Amino acid sequence: MPCGILLATLLVAACSQSPESPVEARVRAMIDQAEELAEAGDVKGFSELLSDDYKDDRGNNKQSLSMLLNYYLSAHRSIYLLTRTPQIDLPDSSSAQMVVFVAMAGSPISGVEQLGSLRADLYHFYVDAVEEDGEWRIRSSRWGRGWDIENPPSDAPGLPWRR
Repeated sequence: MPCGILLATLLVAACSQSPESPVEARVRAMIDQAEELAEAGDVKGFSELLSDDYKDDRGNNKQSLSMLLNYYLSAHRSIYLLTRTPQIDLPDSSSAQMVVFVAMAGSPISGVEQLGSLRADLYHFYVDAVEEDGEWRIRSSRWGRGWDIENPPSDAPGLPWRR
């Protein structure tokens, strides 16, 4: 998808959020914490946000994903992220599904409008989270580069552009 279309999608999503429930606020706080921990290079802290039962479609479990994250963060001296989560679906009070858009760059990203001028890598993450012992954790995820708007997984959250 061209960067301009992704930028427009992110801007519309950022401007159209409805008031959030207390559960949604806690899930968003977890996503914000994940962003902060990744930028700080805190693999141990980030790993604590993963459920012990974490599994993804690439065969990773909590330990292997933590090792992959450690490798990536070790290879990049500094990492700056911009995340956007346009919608969170709450099937019940202890589970959540969302799409998280992430821009990664080697210099600070002040906002979505800056993406066109940066050499940022764009990713999308389909995330399933679960509340365990009073804390929200990531149970599974699928990710890819950019945003393939034509082929989201069949169980992707009901985002505005789904057909």
